[in-house]
Amino acid sequence: MPLDLHARNNSVHRMQWGRCRDRIAASNLYHSPVGPRSNIGVQRLDRLLEFFQPMARLIGLDWLGRHFGRRVRLAQHDFQLPRLPQAFRNFRLLHITDPHFDMDPDMAQAIINICNDVEVDLCVFTGDYRAGNDGACESIYPSFRSLIGGVKSRYGFWGILGNHDGTEMLEPLEATGLKILLNESVDLPIKGQILRLTGLDDVNCFYTEQADIALDADQSDFAIALVHSPEMASRAARAGYGLYLCGHTHGGQICLPGGKPLITHLHCEKDLYAGRWQRGDMTGFTSPGAGMSGLPYRFFCQPEVSLITLTGKD
Repeated sequence: MPLDLHARNNSVHRMQWGRCRDRIAASNLYHSPVGPRSNIGVQRLDRLLEFFQPMARLIGLDWLGRHFGRRVRLAQHDFQLPRLPQAFRNFRLLHITDPHFDMDPDMAQAIINICNDVEVDLCVFTGDYRAGNDGACESIYPSFRSLIGGVKSRYGFWGILGNHDGTEMLEPLEATGLKILLNESVDLPIKGQILRLTGLDDVNCFYTEQADIALDADQSDFAIALVHSPEMASRAARAGYGLYLCGHTHGGQICLPGGKPLITHLHCEKDLYAGRWQRGDMTGFTSPGAGMSGLPYRFFCQPEVSLITLTGKD
């Protein structure tokens, strides 16, 4: 099937992207759409979490939090989109985000089990495939390969990187069958019309102006933005995108009753931490994600892999 790759999907582009991303990673600053920020706050949070887990064991919450964290489900969502062309009506997407495969030895198989034999038009991944921000992560690739091998996706497997995913992961991830978009777009010809898929590098920690440039690609019949976090939502809506898929927040992961998150890890667009939302004519969805990060627990926030059906509005 012919694919039209935009915005420098070549070795020079990837080499420049890698150097820039590695410089940001070494700077100890988060680069987001609202500017650079120190990561000292997150370092303090990480130290606080070191004390929380022993406390959870002491008061009996450790088992319960792990139990809820492993209850990953295949959640079905119908999105009625007023500007959806006829060619894409009843189009099915499988959206997987934040699996953090190496966080819990049982999590990968739980995700694989619910995705096995799923048939969709398109399967997309929106980042955070490992638990840490650096270090060895070879164990995640067999899990990824098994997951992709169990899903039937008519137009392939496309993804982006999250803030936990380093530049060294790019080639091993693509070797599993996943095509990574690095501030790039791809056109999918479907029934005589063009579906544009734009994938941004993580904008929560590694934002650059290349993300804005990628969103300004030429017009198509319908465009979907894949972004690790919701922090480019208003920008994508202004650029004319019809659907925005993201994760990053885990829906809060550890929430108060009713799903109110204690932490969202967002620098902007903080009201878009979970579920379906609107920005102008664009529909967005922030998935609660499939895995866990920081702590191997979830409370009042069930993990999911999202099966999305697009329908039109006559």
